[in-house]
Amino acid sequence: VGGTIVSDAAPPTPDGAPLAPDMGPLPGGERPSRFWLPSAPPPEAGYPLVLLLHGYMAGSILIDRQFGFSQRVEADGFALLVPDGLQDADGAQRWNTERPAEGSTDPDDIQYLSDLVHETMDRYPIDRSRVYVVGHSNGGYMAFRLGCDLPELFTGIVPASALYRIDPATCVQGPPVNVLHVHGDRDGAHPFEGTENELGVNALVEMWAGRNHCPMGTPPADSEHFDAELTTPGPETSAYVYRDCDAGTIAGRWRMENVGHVFIVTPEGTQRLLSEILGMHR
Repeated sequence: VGGTIVSDAAPPTPDGAPLAPDMGPLPGGERPSRFWLPSAPPPEAGYPLVLLLHGYMAGSILIDRQFGFSQRVEADGFALLVPDGLQDADGAQRWNTERPAEGSTDPDDIQYLSDLVHETMDRYPIDRSRVYVVGHSNGGYMAFRLGCDLPELFTGIVPASALYRIDPATCVQGPPVNVLHVHGDRDGAHPFEGTENELGVNALVEMWAGRNHCPMGTPPADSEHFDAELTTPGPETSAYVYRDCDAGTIAGRWRMENVGHVFIVTPEGTQRLLSEILGMHR
């Protein structure tokens, strides 16, 4: 694993990659997060920061193995936060994607994740103009929620295997947010074409492109297929992205053909995805 691993649940360290000296308590206080920093000195503006969120019944170790981001911390020069949701009554880890009602005992995970990012920015050399959130399933819906509620904080969101069901009128007014949606076209839990109450993936892209005032002439064409998913033979993924939107933002999606709800990203897919994420600006 490249970079500094600051975690009390870190995977075994490969030979020749010693951990850096103790860097103090983990971000998150009573709910500490797994955290990586590159070992190279930060750029003048600081490292970009990626927040990676697991899905329902998953956890921080599984989502990192699924996306492989910690393997790219050193090569791509970014900081990585991978927190854990709390267990529900059934013992499954999850994110509460709604603000709890007054008097409720439900966790306020929106506030927790906001505080976690702010704490990390205050303690480490982070570029505050390049903060991103990537989430799968329940974590993907939380990525939508954070982009809706905290547009000043998050430069870009990458929801995966999750559909959009937030009323846009409830979103906070703020700067445009980059969005790249990643979805398998055989997702049985959240169908690619959407449901009665959730926008499908292509409709989501068009909605977000309008929201970011993207050039809306001829729609972008799908890219050549590339191999982004490990268990599906051959190149199965194509990208469709509006660029040159307000403040230089993008709105787009990756369509993974013959891929279901849960997928494993290939090394090529991880590299491509991080290149797209770390290239998001405004």
